Amino acid sequence: MRARLLFIAPVIAGAAFLGACSDDGSSSDSTDRAAYLKALEASNITFANDDEAVAVGEQACADLKAGKSVLEVAQNIEGKDAGQGAIIVGAATGSFCRDQIGMNLPELSTIPGLPG
Repeated sequence: MRARLLFIAPVIAGAAFLGACSDDGSSSDSTDRAAYLKALEASNITFANDDEAVAVGEQACADLKAGKSVLEVAQNIEGKDAGQGAIIVGAATGSFCRDQIGMNLPELSTIPGLPG
């Protein structure tokens, strides 16, 4: 369970942080893109170019919207480990698919060590 908490924490934190970056909940595509890329840069996650990084984030959102779990999406990002995948999913969720924030995550009260 501890490993699960360590995996999910970056997703929740990334989504919450990036979701709060927009004052009124509606930012431009270029602002969303910049915030996403900045989050990846801050986490030392690299891609061949920005377009590839954005495509991976948008695919993560599409996978979440299709009903895949956060864990499944994060673990299946090609060339990235699960921790990096969690950060990518969190950043993508906060920038490209805010409607997926909190979706496909376990209830926090079921995670040991977190207040219910």
